[in-house]
Amino acid sequence: MDVQNERLNYLLQRYLDKTLTESEFTELSELLRHNWKHIGHNHQQQVITREPDWEQMVESILNTKTPARVRRLHFSGNAWFKYAAAIVIIAGAALYLTRNQNPPHNATAAVKPVTGADDVLPGSDKAILTLADGTIVALDNTENGTIAKQGNSNIVKKDGQVIYNLQSSGSKAGATTVSYNTMTSPRGGQYKLILPDGSKVWLNAASSIRFPTEFTEDRRIVTITGEVYFEVAKNPRQPFIVKTYAEDITVVGTSFNVNSYPDEPIIKTSLLEGSVWINGNVLQPGQAYMNGKITSTNLEQDLAWKNGFFSFNKTDLPAVMRQLSRWYNVEVKYEGAIPKRAFSGEIGRNLTLRQVLDVLSQTRIHYKIEQGNLITIMP
Repeated sequence: MDVQNERLNYLLQRYLDKTLTESEFTELSELLRHNWKHIGHNHQQQVITREPDWEQMVESILNTKTPARVRRLHFSGNAWFKYAAAIVIIAGAALYLTRNQNPPHNATAAVKPVTGADDVLPGSDKAILTLADGTIVALDNTENGTIAKQGNSNIVKKDGQVIYNLQSSGSKAGATTVSYNTMTSPRGGQYKLILPDGSKVWLNAASSIRFPTEFTEDRRIVTITGEVYFEVAKNPRQPFIVKTYAEDITVVGTSFNVNSYPDEPIIKTSLLEGSVWINGNVLQPGQAYMNGKITSTNLEQDLAWKNGFFSFNKTDLPAVMRQLSRWYNVEVKYEGAIPKRAFSGEIGRNLTLRQVLDVLSQTRIHYKIEQGNLITIMP
């Protein structure tokens, strides 16, 4: 019996035993949806003593909807994943099933649910807002509604975002003293901010942005650390400037992502739309600036974090673990040599840490979680 049929047998057995998990049910549905006409007879013979009405059972499974736990992925060619949340392993580990038929449009993962003291929940909407007078507001512990008033802006919290509503602005450029606020997302946190000019900002984990409570100068200047995505409100008369620890990024009305974590080897600015000026270089949509050069980039991968996914493209293990470390607020250490693996694919950031690590372990990556916040990668 081939691997695919073995997997289907296993899932059918768990379905009949009423022990099938939600993600396994999704996988079973996909297997049946795309293959049952070819393999139904064999399985009908195998389950006949347990389930006399095979077609009714299949119809029941296919017509039952359960929410997907992970993103559905599309793969081309003649291979598709046994686990749709599973990462394609460039190093050669076999996490896929080969088959003669064309691949399904979507392949869906079976990631087993895990709970327990040695697991870690994913990050969530958490951030700290530091006001101009030094007042600290823990946003995850603050109810929706008006938080404070800063200058001409009312600060409002609403469902995972902070909005600066500018009430009036008759100030001339440079005519008033500018006060600054800072939003900081911790490790294991993320948050959204709408600036006084209407520009939208998304903070990834372990990131920050310092900004004025009103843009009264001839330039709109903010300073960031970590990773931040911007959708800048257009105002040709008042360019928008993002300062990182190494460079300035100038825009007018633009959507772009800046990855400037100090522990990453490069600062990468990726442009979705509009135009960006960096060190005398002009980016076009679909391009990125890094290491002093303009290059084409995969925007879906660059913006995956904002859309709720980890996305890898021949990414080595340390780079993968740095992302997990920030999102799950854990430390990582290696025993012995660091395994040489390269990963490509996507996996949801809504999964627990152990669920993600269990996917990695399919590639002979061995690990243990200690004291709830330390991942040890072992030979």
